[in-house]
Amino acid sequence: MMKKLTLTMSVFLMICSTQAIAESVKISTLNWGYYVGETLTDNGPHAVIVREAFKEVGKNVEFSFYPWKRAHNNALTKKTLLISASDTKERREIFFYSEPYDNAASYLIGLKKNTFKFNGNVESLKNYSIGVLSGHYLVKMLQDAGVNDVIEVSNDIQNIKMLFAGRFDFIAVSKKPATAIINNEPSINGTVEQVVFYNPPLRDNPVHLIAHKDMAKSKEIISAFNKGLQIIKDNGTYDHIIKKYDLL
Repeated sequence: MMKKLTLTMSVFLMICSTQAIAESVKISTLNWGYYVGETLTDNGPHAVIVREAFKEVGKNVEFSFYPWKRAHNNALTKKTLLISASDTKERREIFFYSEPYDNAASYLIGLKKNTFKFNGNVESLKNYSIGVLSGHYLVKMLQDAGVNDVIEVSNDIQNIKMLFAGRFDFIAVSKKPATAIINNEPSINGTVEQVVFYNPPLRDNPVHLIAHKDMAKSKEIISAFNKGLQIIKDNGTYDHIIKKYDLL
């Protein structure tokens, strides 16, 4: 009887262990040009980093792709975690933040035929129209600097199209996604040679995995990710991904 009980307990513990190993973390994100997307190889480098970090701590990842505002809302309503999230004071009050795993700096982008000179002073943009991804932290940043003509668009492809069409004076986009879209999106009527990425960037943009503070196990999940991220940094996996995708 004792042997049967021991065997039953062993099977039960094995099942529990298997379930723990196979535990999935549900994550929302956007289709963000070069960095992350449902049509990119392995869903892009941000997804690769997150997936590899969680793999080291025995967790699978389930990505769902949405427009940014919906992905962000999923995190706000505690349905999922969110990756590739920028660091803002307002979000820090709501979400637990992971350690950063990339810097997707945001740039002011214009057409070269525009003779405007940018020295990093955002207030110098007050009299210009700027296209920005809907819900992006730059919307508030630009408006707080007195830029009144900030137009929110649904995705970066639309933003870039409208720049080439002359609908906006400038757009605010991270450099790698913008370059990838211009080079690879058939509907874009323009080339990288026609645009200028103004220096300095509007803002450095370290990106993070975030989880609502009231979401079940959110603090533990972020801690597990941080642990996995440190492991892949220590074992060389992170550096391999950075070099492969030319990040940072």
